[in-house]
Amino acid sequence: MNACTHWNGATSSRCGTTPARLYIGGWRCPSHTPAALAQLLAALDDIETRVHRAYRDGYHDGHAAGWDIGHAHAHEHIAAEWAHYAARIRAVTRHRTLAERAALDDAAARGEPCPARCWRCSRCIRAHAVHRHGGDYLGGPAAWDTTARGAA
Repeated sequence: MNACTHWNGATSSRCGTTPARLYIGGWRCPSHTPAALAQLLAALDDIETRVHRAYRDGYHDGHAAGWDIGHAHAHEHIAAEWAHYAARIRAVTRHRTLAERAALDDAAARGEPCPARCWRCSRCIRAHAVHRHGGDYLGGPAAWDTTARGAA
């Protein structure tokens, strides 16, 4: 007696059920006859059609009802995310008021270092130069001593 030669891809083996009848595709048991396989394909097509129809209907219903809601939600989310970055950028790029700038200019004119006294920033370097030279350079002509070099 011959066994069913239908290949089962899930188990990677042949069916092997007996008794089997000979068809064009080989020996088949009653559950793997061409008619039985056609019914399985029809059932699979029916399932795929129902899934496709449900997906299509749900997509159209959700798209029609949720586009404005989803679009607005996305923009609210984006605005909330960017608000954090905008606040940080505004804090960094904030312009000083005229009074704050005048106070900084007065401190720089007096030759005061920055509050941290880092000695690396321009304010500290200028304060060191003012202290080293005994005051601020006020401009004007400089006296040149040409006799110290010697005559040529």
